[in-house]
Amino acid sequence: MIDEDLIDISFGKKRADVLIKNGSLVNVLTGEIYTSDVAVGKGKIVATGDLSKLEANTTINATGKYIVPGLIDSHIHVEVTKLSVTRFAELVLPHGTTSVVTGLDQIAGVCGLDGMRSFLDEAARTNLKLFTGIAVKLPYTTPPSTVGHELSPKEHEIAQRWPEVVGTWETTSDMVLGRDPEAYEAVDMAYKNRLLVHGHCPLLRGQALAAYLTVGIRSDHESITREEALEKARNGLYVLIRETPVAPNMDEVIKIITEDKINTRRVSMCIDDINVQTLVNEGHLDNLVRKAIEHGVGPIDAIQMVTINPAEAYRLDHIIGSITPGKLADILLVDDLRKFKVEKVISSGQLVAENGRMLREYASPTRPEWLLKTVKVPHVEARDLAITSPYDAEQVRVISMFVDENKNFYRHKREVILKVRDGIVQANPDADVLYVSTVERYTGRGERATAFISGFGMVQGAVATSLSPDDNNIVCIGANLRDMASAVNRISEIQGGQVVVKEGKIIAELQLPIGGIVTDEPATEVKKKEEELDSAIRSLGATMRLPFMAMIFLPITAIPEYAITNKGLVECASQKYVNPVIAPARYALRICG
Repeated sequence: MIDEDLIDISFGKKRADVLIKNGSLVNVLTGEIYTSDVAVGKGKIVATGDLSKLEANTTINATGKYIVPGLIDSHIHVEVTKLSVTRFAELVLPHGTTSVVTGLDQIAGVCGLDGMRSFLDEAARTNLKLFTGIAVKLPYTTPPSTVGHELSPKEHEIAQRWPEVVGTWETTSDMVLGRDPEAYEAVDMAYKNRLLVHGHCPLLRGQALAAYLTVGIRSDHESITREEALEKARNGLYVLIRETPVAPNMDEVIKIITEDKINTRRVSMCIDDINVQTLVNEGHLDNLVRKAIEHGVGPIDAIQMVTINPAEAYRLDHIIGSITPGKLADILLVDDLRKFKVEKVISSGQLVAENGRMLREYASPTRPEWLLKTVKVPHVEARDLAITSPYDAEQVRVISMFVDENKNFYRHKREVILKVRDGIVQANPDADVLYVSTVERYTGRGERATAFISGFGMVQGAVATSLSPDDNNIVCIGANLRDMASAVNRISEIQGGQVVVKEGKIIAELQLPIGGIVTDEPATEVKKKEEELDSAIRSLGATMRLPFMAMIFLPITAIPEYAITNKGLVECASQKYVNPVIAPARYALRICG
């Protein structure tokens, strides 16, 4: 609805709410920086330029400061931070983030559309704008794992009408090229509703990429090499450069700008998945701006990559992304574009943060029972997690997923020889071969699968998590089955979280009671508990840099080469279950156990 008061404020007939005076305006549309005032009324920008004749209720002197649009994260899974939407908003707003595009696919898999709607309504109580894509289909896993709620075309018919929705989310290449009928129906529906289709296509090149793009994919956040990103950009994709400790892709992918010199306007930056420690210690998108500039990207280009570029990629540039009349008043004051330390944050016309601190507190909403009681697992005994050998042999050859922390935590095939005792295949922690189990937590049946994993370095104890994108069942890794059973049972007792067990005792834990995946605890407390969990798992011998972040993604079948769901060990290329026990071992290059 047109608000004539905004017209009157622009003409000076009514007072502005806020008038920012004498700043250096970073115009992300023209690529210029020039002296300008900015007037704000009713949460929107009403005028820029010389506004010396306008009067305002509040005047901010921006002399010596740069006036920058609020930052936009173009792809983030908010729930992976383990923070509720409220606590997440409080953490990122002081860093200049005023909008995020997220899938809310983690809470969707747990509590369906009701869970998504609950989180969107919660965001509306804060000053952080949440735009969402609807997961093209849940579960994402192929073959399908067990989730609390599936998303099908039936749910899309409802959710695609929500005002926060920008299109489909994580429209994966395996669903498109595998001609999944439900995914196709969701995509067709998006086009009819004039929504966008956002992708997920790691390592896709050549004819396969072209075939994938024929369905109209808009963007992709999965490039890990310069060549891959360049090919995707040349073929029409909006490239979202991902930079996070889990997937540190900027060093390589940024070369499409610094060396290949492509037009930056179809390139954005995003976080995807991140923990609280990194957000607190390094920042959010402000940190990505600094990193891009350190890599040789110009300051204005870097700022465009987290403002107008993502706004245009998601067709949100009529609302956010620039400091121009009619847009929401999302404005930052920064003293140095290269250091990019955010001094003031205005979101929808309200000053919400200053010098890295929130100026207001948000009360958490009352949580309904269905959101707090989502873990339904019968008591687990050690024998329930054992792997039996189908062979009458003292030793067997098995697949142990090797987690490569230097390559986006891809899981490679490692064949090892393990001993069999009383029909049970024995892990060998001394040779870096551990058990890994995924236990279903929604139906009360506790369906589970166990395999072997390498790369973590643990020699004792067990760790478990109920935050495990994208099905968010309980994932547990351990040196022995007794501690694993204790870890799984503790997750059930606390209705979700992350735990470390040693000799049957809980030595560290973080409770995640909201959907079993997030908490209302403040970020400072979550950071402290993340550090305690990391310290605890290292006391078990773990050598991996980010062991919990590596563990939570093990059920994702879109990450090569192996995954484990509650249904079994998945060979991702064939999209089939495989038995981790391959054959009896009469001859071995290496014996483990």
